[in-house]
Amino acid sequence: MRELTIHFLHTNDIHSRFEQMPIIAHQVRMMRKRWEAIGEPVIVLDLGDHMDRMHPVTEGTEGQANVDILKTLGADLITIGNNEGLTFTKEQLAKLYKDVPFKILLSNMADRETGQPPAWAEPFLLLEVGGIRLGFLGVTAAFQAFYNLMGWEMASPQEVVAGWIHRCRDQVDQWVILSHVGIHEDIRLADVLPPGSLVFGAHTHHAFPEGEWLGDILLAAAGKFGEYLGHVEVRYDLDKRRVSQMRAELIAMEPTRPADPETQAVISRHRKAAAQVLSQPTAWVPEALHIRYDAESDLGNLLADGLRRIANADIGLVNSGQLLGNIEAGMLSKGTLHQICPSPINPCRARISGEVLLKSLEQSLLREFQQRPIRGFGFRGKVLGNLSTSGLRVQYDPNGPAYRKIRRVWVGDELLEPEKMYTVGMIDMFTFGVGYPELQKGLDFTFYLPEFLRDILEQDLQNPRFVREAKRRLWQPLS
Repeated sequence: MRELTIHFLHTNDIHSRFEQMPIIAHQVRMMRKRWEAIGEPVIVLDLGDHMDRMHPVTEGTEGQANVDILKTLGADLITIGNNEGLTFTKEQLAKLYKDVPFKILLSNMADRETGQPPAWAEPFLLLEVGGIRLGFLGVTAAFQAFYNLMGWEMASPQEVVAGWIHRCRDQVDQWVILSHVGIHEDIRLADVLPPGSLVFGAHTHHAFPEGEWLGDILLAAAGKFGEYLGHVEVRYDLDKRRVSQMRAELIAMEPTRPADPETQAVISRHRKAAAQVLSQPTAWVPEALHIRYDAESDLGNLLADGLRRIANADIGLVNSGQLLGNIEAGMLSKGTLHQICPSPINPCRARISGEVLLKSLEQSLLREFQQRPIRGFGFRGKVLGNLSTSGLRVQYDPNGPAYRKIRRVWVGDELLEPEKMYTVGMIDMFTFGVGYPELQKGLDFTFYLPEFLRDILEQDLQNPRFVREAKRRLWQPLS
């Protein structure tokens, strides 16, 4: 039997952990050199969320540092995650991915204006390696409501994959899926894939030390933050043109491993460029603004006010944990603002009942909510914090029992009515039931993209009246 062995090396959800990138690059170069020397081809993949705008190097270079590192890594094929597709505009993505040496696979995303895939991506790639025809598809999480606002049309990953398989099944010996849709959707993809297919997964940060089998289909995933480099070895029967054996492993990328000097040099160059961009002044702040996670505070009020304004709403709501530090008096730089508010979270507008608002405000007074750790959904802080509010006046007894601390709430000059619906400017994180879960019960959600919370702060910090108004105190404790 004539055989061919192909090695796939894969990363996913690195989220701009630049300290891991030189270690990964060294390992990839070493393994590629060893296998190619004995005639075994190597294909290097990245499954998206390589970028994260919480990191100043990604923010200050608008993702160019990440793209250049994928070049030095020798990546062959990538797909994008939500941290690329939803935090960068169409124009930024077109600039980033123009004339790159790797292929970008996106099978379920199209330009809303043209109905065509973006010019920088391919929906399907047929690649012949050593006589074996590999069919590659790339799918990303179809957050339709959000992508629409960024100018993209999303399709069901499962339906798209099934369609390509039906169309090209006679041309392909093995299907390889680059997936950024999460483990549960990967399982659904397996339902439409032929035996012997290979799915590289991401998005939900799952790790499969030896892969996971769904019948004859292998799922591979390398966790998060560059902690692992994934390796899948596939052996093919060349006479029958089919897979004869697959195995998967994860290689731990410990900090003590050797680092690639070229990747280190790229990071150093971009770090300097990013620092220069982020050192630019953005606002003069006449007096210090503070944040608290257990009580009303200046910065929390300012951000809640901004959300209320952008949504033209009755009320503004945001968890104070979105803000990671105080703003001191004086000139504020873009870098300091980014440091204080790094989360790539967007504003939204909803209609929410007074009953839901009251329950959420009660939860905001409980330490278990204020100190609750939050992970994912765009949040880049540590704890949830209390609810910062705008358009409300709250009278409460700090010593009252849980869920019975609030005595009265006014919306403007009128008492809050439990059955009445109010317009609320808040954050997209709440729509997923994260943090203050009652708020996901809102109706008629409208999202504002590409604005981040720090963009709202930046604009409002330039208005002295808005800064003064943030010093008010409208949560009134009863003695």
